[in-house]
Amino acid sequence: MRQLWDNRGSVIIEGMKPRELALARPHARSGDAIGTYLGSGDALDRALADSAELYADQNELDYAVLSAGRQDRRRQGGDGALAEALCRFRNHQMS
Repeated sequence: MRQLWDNRGSVIIEGMKPRELALARPHARSGDAIGTYLGSGDALDRALADSAELYADQNELDYAVLSAGRQDRRRQGGDGALAEALCRFRNHQMS
């Protein structure tokens, strides 16, 4: 599985204005709030993995439809075949 890098930067706070400090402090702690909200379970991990798998399946289907449309277009020598393939794809998605 691909992992994201944690590219956290640092800020020199000595030169900040009071308003900037007032905005920066809560922002710096927002990760703590998100972690507390999500909890320690693996429900989010599973949901993201399921979503990624469905997205990959959809990409494969999209590519198959596009490839079929290209093949039809080459055989028929016109643009109508691609439009027809896209209509079939849309109808397949709705069913």
